[in-house]
Parts: sequence; C-alpha cells; structure tokens
Amino acid sequence: SFHGANNSTVGIHDCLVARNGLSGVRAHNIWPPISVTGCTIAHNGGRGINSQLATIQNTILAMNAAGDAASGTSAVASFSSDGSLSATGGTLSGDPRFVDDANDDFRLRFDSPCVDTGQYLSMNVGLDGYPRAVDGDLDLVAARDIGALEHRTLAGPSAAPAGGPITLYVSGPPGGFSTVIVNHSGYAAAGATNQFGRFFLPASGSFRLTPVVTTGGRPSPVTFDVPADPALIGTSTGFQALTRSSNAPANAAYSNPMLVAIE
Repeated sequence: SFHGANNSTVGIHDCLVARNGLSGVRAHNIWPPISVTGCTIAHNGGRGINSQLATIQNTILAMNAAGDAASGTSAVASFSSDGSLSATGGTLSGDPRFVDDANDDFRLRFDSPCVDTGQYLSMNVGLDGYPRAVDGDLDLVAARDIGALEHRTLAGPSAAPAGGPITLYVSGPPGGFSTVIVNHSGYAAAGATNQFGRFFLPASGSFRLTPVVTTGGRPSPVTFDVPADPALIGTSTGFQALTRSSNAPANAAYSNPMLVAIE
C-alpha cells in the first residue's frame, strides 16, 4: 500500500502479489502515477490494483475479488481476467491459464495467451531468476511473456545429487511429444543451429531420454536418474528438449537449455 508519495516515482517490478486479503496493490494520492511492470497480481480479496492513477505494463491481473483494475488505469501489453483493462489500452483478457493457481503455482501453461505476447518493459530476469525473452511458444522467436514468471518449455531444478533422480518438466502442444537430450559435459562452447533452432549441447556425448507426450496445458514430467559417479560431483549436466510443434517452421523446435549442478 502506498499513500501520498507526491513528486516521487513509485514502481513495482517483477513481483507476484497473490491471496492478499485486501487489494493486491493499493495506491492513493500518488503523483506521478504508480508504475507496475512485469507483475502477476491474482486472487486478492480486493481489487488487483486499487488506484485510479496507475500505469500497468507487462502485468497479469487475474481473479481479484473486487475486480482487477479501476477505470482510470492505463495499460500496455497487459492482461486482465475480467476485461477491466480493455477500454484503457490493455491488450488481452480472459483466462491467463496458470499451471495450478489453486495450489499457488502461477507459472504460465504452454497454451497461455500471455506467453510470448509481452513487450520489452520488464527486467532482464523474471521473478524466479531465469532470463526473460524465452521462445515459449516454440516458433523459434524469443519474446517476453506477460507476468512475473517467464514460461520455459523445459524446466527443472538447478542442482541435484549424484545417484539421485532429477524431475524435469516439458511443455508443448496437445498430442505432441518431447524428447529430452542430456549431456554430462554441460553446454557446448558454441551452439549449433539447424532447422529446429539452436542446439546448446555438445554433439559428442549427448543422448536422448524416452519421449513423453505433451498436453498443451500443464507440463509433462520426465525423470532422469543421475549416475552414482563421484566424477560428476562438482560438474554441471546440460539438458535441452526437442519438442514437436506446428508453431515451428520445421514442425519441431529446441527448447531453452538448462544446466543442473551435480552435488
């Protein structure tokens, strides 16, 4: 809540504000208008943004009990579930399609309208610390998402023990499939580019896991058992997925790469 911060710039960037008993963000007597950029504001007890002087950019407002935004709110490349931004420049409305907001998972599903529809307005990393501008819809064009959490078509932990399992999650269109590629040498010095996009792992030593079916909605889990090899401790294993998608020019695309530190 902000009150009376005249002649000072107040900005909220890349934040998740959810299940607050009152409004998500409350700002009164603020000039210049409060700026809210790259945020997800959902399931709050009052308004999503309770202010008639606010500028909303790259932000999701969804399922807030008293409405998402006041009538004086201006918006750029943002999303509201109730359409309250539509008359003031908000570009999208409807269901943001979170992975599982009932259980506080506010990441975006593959079929979310917020994936790859943002603008260059947020920080260079999202709330979870991962880079912005990921090719989330597998069309081989990296673009920023609306909201605080950038969608990644391949996700998983940052570290795992030798001899233990790693659970990865892959996203893709309904009825498609995705194959996770593994390399214990980590990333290649320079990735190779082909019709499926950029492959970040070394060609030598890479191997594939059993393909899994993608749903178009929630990510599909893939389990990989790290070898119980002491030589892997202190190294990083690289992962990337090749996912079938009609969005891609060659009907399949490489996902974002990721490294998992072996402990």
